[in-house]
Amino acid sequence: MTESEFWDSLEFRVCREFDAMPECQKRGLWCDGFLPRTYKVTKRRPYIAGTAWIGIGPRHQEQWEFVLLLGQAADRPGSILWDELLPAENRTGWVTVDLEEKKLVMEPRRAVRGAP
Repeated sequence: MTESEFWDSLEFRVCREFDAMPECQKRGLWCDGFLPRTYKVTKRRPYIAGTAWIGIGPRHQEQWEFVLLLGQAADRPGSILWDELLPAENRTGWVTVDLEEKKLVMEPRRAVRGAP
């Protein structure tokens, strides 16, 4: 999986995760894409941060912050194993939504078995 394919797949995977979260369902949240800006791929707590477009209801969108915790070190973005970062469909619990701060934290390695 390429990096571009990963971000496209993550958008739809986050939408399905939102569908399983009562608070997100109630507010009609959905994801319309990610714009990564910061790649910190060092041995100590590697992450990617940037902007996520989050829809609220059928027509409104907002720019939120996101952090994707990698859980694995990489010496450069090109060495990230993108396909390993996308949680399987039968895994859940890897997205934290902060409605007040308008922020998503995604930690794929924390995904647990359960239907999203």
